Amino acid sequence: MNTRKFPFIAINCILDDKNSTCIANNNFKGGAIAANYFNERSAKQTFILSGWNDQSMILRKEGFQKNYNDRDNIIHYADLLGDNKIKEIVNLLINKHDIKNKKTNIFITNDILAIPLVNYLVEYGVDIPNTVSIISYDNIYFSRYTRLPLTTIDHGIHQMCSIAASKLIDKINEKDLKNEITFIEPKIIYRETTNKVTDPINL
Repeated sequence: MNTRKFPFIAINCILDDKNSTCIANNNFKGGAIAANYFNERSAKQTFILSGWNDQSMILRKEGFQKNYNDRDNIIHYADLLGDNKIKEIVNLLINKHDIKNKKTNIFITNDILAIPLVNYLVEYGVDIPNTVSIISYDNIYFSRYTRLPLTTIDHGIHQMCSIAASKLIDKINEKDLKNEITFIEPKIIYRETTNKVTDPINL
């Protein structure tokens, strides 16, 4: 049996294996940052929209739920994968939840879902950000180029990769590197899907 061990670094996930080195965004805290922004903006209804159900997305959702003041009234729609699902949720938000006429907060667990959602909402005449405020997550390159540039939580992918590469080189060179978890701090990037504030909200 081949028992060779290959050096590796886990990026943006926390492994159960205590002998692993992990570099991850503090996804729970990122969800909390979004919640605390919305805590300062009263709304009649609040939604969490999510697609993938991996560790990062679960932590983002939990961070939001546990820090939002009106957590018992959060409505969660999951499994929004694919354009048809996005169209369905847009129809539901407009026709069932009347978001055109009710102050609404929406937290979306990643930009890939948020970009088409915002585009469709704009197309159907939803007033963003005055009636509907939207915060997404990841701050991918295209998040600033949607029809309304996204307010989003930056997950620090460049910093994550830089640290991971450095630690991996150390492992390859068999330096004395203890196995540990390194968290990258999230920060909110204000754009046009929320009303801007003077000071960033940090925790």
